[in-house]
Amino acid sequence: MIKTWVSSLKQMRSCFFIIALLACSSCALPGIVIYDDPLSAKEHLMLGAAYEQEGRLDLAEAQYKRAARKEPLAHLFLGNVFFARKDYNKAEKHYKTAVRKLPNHPDPANNLAFLYCTLSKNLEKAKALAQKAIKLAPKDNLDPYLHTAGCIEKKLAEQ
Repeated sequence: MIKTWVSSLKQMRSCFFIIALLACSSCALPGIVIYDDPLSAKEHLMLGAAYEQEGRLDLAEAQYKRAARKEPLAHLFLGNVFFARKDYNKAEKHYKTAVRKLPNHPDPANNLAFLYCTLSKNLEKAKALAQKAIKLAPKDNLDPYLHTAGCIEKKLAEQ
């Protein structure tokens, strides 16, 4: 009986040694670790735009968020994604960030103004933003900016 017990103990010790060896060796298995993002901010913007065109807004949002770390224009695109989802609070937040970080770009001001027009809120602020966008816009492409200004004027007249 003692021989059986000693034999079992030796088997258990051997099993424990093998399990411990496997556990320790699994920590040393080679793996792939990526420390840096292989895509630039502009590439994330382009990828996000492709996803947005396909209607894959979750994937577009993820790409735009990555781009936003280094590219302020990404906030404009994030605002567009949230506007499309009718998440107007997040859209407003990102449009405001884009307006602040891109003061000489007409699109953030125009999109924030259009958001306010859509919601019928802050219409005087929307009017000022639309006028700023028209001043900054290329003279050969004023239509979208004039459309926003017209929407605001119409809403103001209805009040």
